Amino acid sequence: DVEVLHSAAEVSRHLGCQTTDTSPFVLTAKVTAVRHDSNRESILERISALGLEDSTGATLVTCPRTNDVRAAEGDLVRAEGTICLLGERKEHDALLTKLTKIGYEPPAPPRPATFQAIQDGSLDYRIARLTGTVRDAAQSDTSYSWVILKLVIDGDQLLDVSVQSVGEDCNRILSLIGSTVQVDGIVALRSSKRADRSSRSPATTLDSSGVMTPSA
Repeated sequence: DVEVLHSAAEVSRHLGCQTTDTSPFVLTAKVTAVRHDSNRESILERISALGLEDSTGATLVTCPRTNDVRAAEGDLVRAEGTICLLGERKEHDALLTKLTKIGYEPPAPPRPATFQAIQDGSLDYRIARLTGTVRDAAQSDTSYSWVILKLVIDGDQLLDVSVQSVGEDCNRILSLIGSTVQVDGIVALRSSKRADRSSRSPATTLDSSGVMTPSA
């Protein structure tokens, strides 16, 4: 019999793996983040991914373009789908096939993040908040709608932070070099080498409004 995954922790353990196995999942969880598709001019209404969290942990699910998924941060949902190989990376993603809203709770504030907490995995796929100084910024090599910030945190630790941004706002993000900023986003692995802690980076899940100069 095929094992059905029923927790966010179980789903997150499968993400990024490079095996031929597939597993269905059925989660009751809270929506913590909503990521939208984008084109060269704007962030679109269509949802491309959702951050989900339950009592066991957190995970990220991918929404197929053929689905008209509607969700907001704080929604309590029943999420159904399959862990399968997607894209050219040939790594496992959690592909959502059905989403049912069953309630709502106000979103919790982001967890304060340290370099150590990101590296040890305790914040995997959770919404976290970083404060640091932008050392460098450049558009992503793989997507024109994302900017990669080199952010110095905790004194001298360097992390990559992905920010979804288009048009004039993209230029504003690129001009942040030397600025102290605050970033809210999902902590996620950037490669299939899950044991390689240097591959971790916090990646924002919305647009560049997640990056701001902290108040004095």
